[in-house]
Amino acid sequence: MTLDNMKIEESLVDELRQRLKGQMIQKMYEDDNVFKRFLRARNHNIDAAEKMLKNHINWRNENKIDTIITDFKPHPVVASAYMPFTRLGTDIEDAPVSYVHFGCLDTKGLLNCCSVLEIEQFLAQFLEVEAETMRNFNKNTGKCVTKGVLIFNFEHFSLASATHKLTLEAITTLITRYEAHYPERLKTAYAINVSYYFTLVWMVVKHFMSPATVDKIRIYGKTGWQEDLLKTINPDIIPAFLCGNLTDPDGNPQCKTLLKLGGPIPENLYSFNYQKLANRLPGATKMTVQRMSKVEVTLQVLYPGSKVEWDFFVKSRDISYSVLFKDCVTSDQTPTELIPPQRVETNAGLESGMCQCEKAGVYIIEFDNSYSWIYSKEVFYTATVVKASRNNATEF
Repeated sequence: MTLDNMKIEESLVDELRQRLKGQMIQKMYEDDNVFKRFLRARNHNIDAAEKMLKNHINWRNENKIDTIITDFKPHPVVASAYMPFTRLGTDIEDAPVSYVHFGCLDTKGLLNCCSVLEIEQFLAQFLEVEAETMRNFNKNTGKCVTKGVLIFNFEHFSLASATHKLTLEAITTLITRYEAHYPERLKTAYAINVSYYFTLVWMVVKHFMSPATVDKIRIYGKTGWQEDLLKTINPDIIPAFLCGNLTDPDGNPQCKTLLKLGGPIPENLYSFNYQKLANRLPGATKMTVQRMSKVEVTLQVLYPGSKVEWDFFVKSRDISYSVLFKDCVTSDQTPTELIPPQRVETNAGLESGMCQCEKAGVYIIEFDNSYSWIYSKEVFYTATVVKASRNNATEF
């Protein structure tokens, strides 16, 4: 930022502070960085920044964010190692670094244990602790650290998680909250060990992020990220199973005692009763998939950027399902596989999925019982198209 731009920003900070006098706690009011972050998030449009900051203040009051560090007690499952968020330390510029073992996060199990609001409050507390740590560091050193680094490890990320509708809805809700209330808090996010399944999620969630946030996310497959992490982060705080030197006290490179690594949540910890799944699917269609056979549910999508959503459960045992696409424009009527077959049981809850529609055409949810030589399966399902308007159609 040039000297002239810095002076302009300082003037805008003064004006924005004056506009919001008496509307926030003193600690926030005295912090120049609060006003700078919201101004930058709105490209220094002071009216837009004022509106955004007022919404943030209301949110803080409604959710008791100003006392969340001391007063909020997370749900036991969220506070446990099943929520794989760990603080590692700081990078070479003193920015806090956190590690998220996302590929081993049991999102379905988590949402069977607690609400999205409880997860949102946990993450708000996590971010408020980080913000307070940076404020104290700046006060003691005279530096100005305002952004953090996130490392998301997508190893073991499954197709079931990538297409689970409730998971995607929870993620988009959390991203929307982050964008609205923690602007300019992200320095860099590293998404490592991503696979094709990650792209299914990315197609959905990136539209809920600002361009500035998207620009800060670096996406890697199995290679390339090791060198980039070590350029800015001391290897002594990076787990040895990644590319660093950090181990458990006994030398275990998996750092099982130092990191929260997620994993399947036992069903005995679930909070909700799913004995009457049919009550959760009003208007569901019942169909029988005979043994050694398949049944297709077809949906016509008119606009790119629409979404296909589905919920179903099987009365007993399991079923395999996949999502196919048939392009009506081309002469080739052979369906393209979008989501490969996955075999699921639904005794613990509904199977909910979502697929972003890159093209107009026919989308097919195929229920496959061809592997069963003995049993027919009763499936109760809903399947809908969430239409994108002509003006809001997503461009790919």
